[in-house]
Amino acid sequence: MPRSLFVAGLAAVLAVGVLGCSSDEPGLSNQFGECVFAPGTQCPDADLAAVSAPQSDLRNANCAGANLKGVDFGHADLRDVNFTGANLSRAVLVGADLRGADLSDAILFQATMTGARWVGSVRTGTRYCETLLPSGSVSECPELDVVVPGSQVPAEIVTFEATSPVRCHNDFIGEGVDVTYRVRHASSISFLVDGIPVTRASKRRGVKRVPFPCDDERHEIEIQAFGEVPPFATASFGLALPPGSPDRPL
Repeated sequence: MPRSLFVAGLAAVLAVGVLGCSSDEPGLSNQFGECVFAPGTQCPDADLAAVSAPQSDLRNANCAGANLKGVDFGHADLRDVNFTGANLSRAVLVGADLRGADLSDAILFQATMTGARWVGSVRTGTRYCETLLPSGSVSECPELDVVVPGSQVPAEIVTFEATSPVRCHNDFIGEGVDVTYRVRHASSISFLVDGIPVTRASKRRGVKRVPFPCDDERHEIEIQAFGEVPPFATASFGLALPPGSPDRPL
């Protein structure tokens, strides 16, 4: 084949390849499961592990408690995103704009954040371990309450009890009981009443309102914590409470 024809053919192949990666190509979209990556999107507790979405615009999105392990958010616009309790382990955040984002209790183990901007972001309780920070330094791994990717540590329940004084609430949050809990090495936390799942938690410690039938009958409240390896941890206690409200302690 004449060299001129070979070069022309190669150029045509490369052109097709470039066109195939275009965002205008039919069939490509920013839909990931039930989540659409767009400003203000609502994806709390979503499983978006390993999603490749560089240069996405997620301003003001809600990704609290989401599993974003291994996600590619390179050069994405993540301003004011709610990442509270999200798992961003091994995430690619190179050049991402995280200004004003809420990273409270988020997990950033082994994440790559070179060149990211996060001035004004909230980082209360954010977990780091071998994280390549925007400054170019690498974080150490302190004693952790959650599982490090690749470790073989099952979940553990440290505390689980009814919040004192024990009372039956009935307000705008809902009817139920407040419980105090703390778990370690957990990636998923569920609460059950009489064996039926009723709510979940995105944080590894705190106070949670658990929907509870306040009918003078005894009911069992249970917590289940799941880590990256079995077995899952569980604890429970029983309560019998009459109907009440926050202004009427029992």
